[in-house]
Amino acid sequence: MPQHQITLTSLTGRLKLVPPNAADDMAVSVLRSHPITRRYLRFLPEHFSVDEARIRREKIAADDRIIDFHAHLQNNDGTTTFIGMLGLLDIDVLNDSCAVGILVSPDHHRAGIATEVLYTLLNFVFEDRKLHRVKFETGADNDMMQVQKYLIYIHRELIKAELVRECGRCATRV
Repeated sequence: MPQHQITLTSLTGRLKLVPPNAADDMAVSVLRSHPITRRYLRFLPEHFSVDEARIRREKIAADDRIIDFHAHLQNNDGTTTFIGMLGLLDIDVLNDSCAVGILVSPDHHRAGIATEVLYTLLNFVFEDRKLHRVKFETGADNDMMQVQKYLIYIHRELIKAELVRECGRCATRV
């Protein structure tokens, strides 16, 4: 049974964030043990079986402090391709906060995928879940994600400036 039934579509429509499902377990096992993924996330195992992916998916489905998504790219023929996983971690309803984690398949790095899925996820966090704070953590040597954090900061500042312009004040959740 999936953890949730939420499906999110990116602004461009090329990406869908869907609940984790058994059909993606093989792709998850490959992604979590890929050498490029492990280069930045050294805690991930060298080998991660399909059965371990299933166990992880089922365990997360039972944890109400996590909302996990799989990212799928819309293909021209109407099918989709698994390209990564992301989600809200350590959801704290008392403090309206969470952390965000993301893994994008190395085959899709440098294609704007991470930016697009993070933007879609952050809209969900702030607009739908009404959380006030999101925490990102990345290694100092992960240059690609350091840039992502900077772009997200700029996006947040632009939203804040737009709110000030429209309302004459800044919303407390930005």
